[in-house]
Amino acid sequence: MSILGKGIAGAGYLLTGKLTARAFTFVGNVVLTRSLPAGRGPALIGLSRVALQLQFMLALEIAREGARRAALRTHVDMNDSAAVAHILSVVWRWSVCFGFIAIAAVHSLFTWFHDEVASGGEAYGASISIVSLAAALELLAEPLYVLFALRLQYRARSIVEGAAMIARCAITIYLVLVRGQVALESFAWGFAAYSCTIFVSYVTMNAVWPSKHNVLAPAFAWTPSSPSTKQFFSLARSLSFQSLWKVLLAQGAKVAMVTFKADPHEQGVYALVNNLGSIVARFIFQPLEEIAYTVFGKMNDSRDRARVPALFRTLLKTMLLFGILFLCFGTEYTHLLLRVLYGEAWANTSAPKVLAWYCAYVLLMATNGITEALVHAVADRSTLSYFNAWLIVCSVCFVIASGALLPLGAVGLVFANCINMLSRIFFSGWYILTAQDLKSATRGLFSRPFVGTLLISSIIMLASNKIVYAYRPVPAVLHVSIGAACFAACSASLVRSEKEYLQRLRRVWSSRSGGSEKEE
Repeated sequence: MSILGKGIAGAGYLLTGKLTARAFTFVGNVVLTRSLPAGRGPALIGLSRVALQLQFMLALEIAREGARRAALRTHVDMNDSAAVAHILSVVWRWSVCFGFIAIAAVHSLFTWFHDEVASGGEAYGASISIVSLAAALELLAEPLYVLFALRLQYRARSIVEGAAMIARCAITIYLVLVRGQVALESFAWGFAAYSCTIFVSYVTMNAVWPSKHNVLAPAFAWTPSSPSTKQFFSLARSLSFQSLWKVLLAQGAKVAMVTFKADPHEQGVYALVNNLGSIVARFIFQPLEEIAYTVFGKMNDSRDRARVPALFRTLLKTMLLFGILFLCFGTEYTHLLLRVLYGEAWANTSAPKVLAWYCAYVLLMATNGITEALVHAVADRSTLSYFNAWLIVCSVCFVIASGALLPLGAVGLVFANCINMLSRIFFSGWYILTAQDLKSATRGLFSRPFVGTLLISSIIMLASNKIVYAYRPVPAVLHVSIGAACFAACSASLVRSEKEYLQRLRRVWSSRSGGSEKEE
């Protein structure tokens, strides 16, 4: 199977695994949120999904992402056991020499920010320690993750990550609802269950699907450094710095709330909206971006380099299509969605308005994700250095925007995120438009009939929301029916006016089973 075929198949496995696990965890989280006490519920949701989630993500992003991306950028002959063992060895060294130190530094930082008053009296300190131990345990599995990624065994990864998500949700529900431990530590133990499942699953998977060469034993041996090791560490440091800024920018709203010790109740509103609004980003965009990064990087270093622009255009159009549909159809149904899922109490807060603005943010995330994946995969080191400098500028702008807009609450933080995403798109767009072989891929993405159908449908749904539904439960069925009719009209327009794109997408998808996708 070709590199592209394996990548597309991997995207399918990751999407299927994550969506299956997400279906379970989504139902579990809805039940959990409805069952929490009215007084403490929003604060617990806010602290667990903002502060603890930020700590967990930040620790692992700094500790492993640079080495992970450097390893995936490196061309390795999987039949050369010595070369594979060398890559795994330097990844392991990075984890020991830098990763655990990074986790400890993040732990100290969050401990320093610890404030019992700001945390609403919850046992925040103990929860921070549990999350740090969970991050350290997951870091131990990093060489195995890299090994499976180099083998392009995405099926194994989808199984592992799906099982970990289910384990986290199940442990949290058990502790809170069954054992009655309505406390922040119960949510922290959910992170521990996630990491433990990741570690145990990768070890088990390696035993079930062993390599024909023994590469793990040499990989964990502490051999003398070589020029290639130093080169890898240099690239990993650059990518780690870039990853740090990316996570700060992507999670900037959470950083602002933790830094300025926002009210836990307000954190809860934002966390609820972020959990709903980012479903498409976490479980559709992120797997596609990761696969695109791997495929673009491998195609760029092979004879398939000339096919990158056509593939990029197809994937860019797919991501934009998801984002545009989310914007057009999501904004007018936020109040109804929150009423159905979480009840009248949540629907009558500012959450529907915040979620509507988050739909616009999803479109920007779709654009930024695929364009940055291309830049990271094909750009040279000089461009990556410029990009790192630009991320600093973006971070400064984001901090200023967050501070200025934080008084607006969760809506202001969504606005700040939009500003941040637009600034990042600016650099990626500049790189693509100045590259001779890439700029043509962004011209005339959608046909006029399809765009016109989208605009008319948006107007109809806006009128339906204000006149037909008007936040009343009885006309909700008619409001949903109008939305379904508009979606059917947009789908029909897409099929009629975007035949060439759909044919290309079908060829790309068919390559997952070994076909040779050929873009003109």
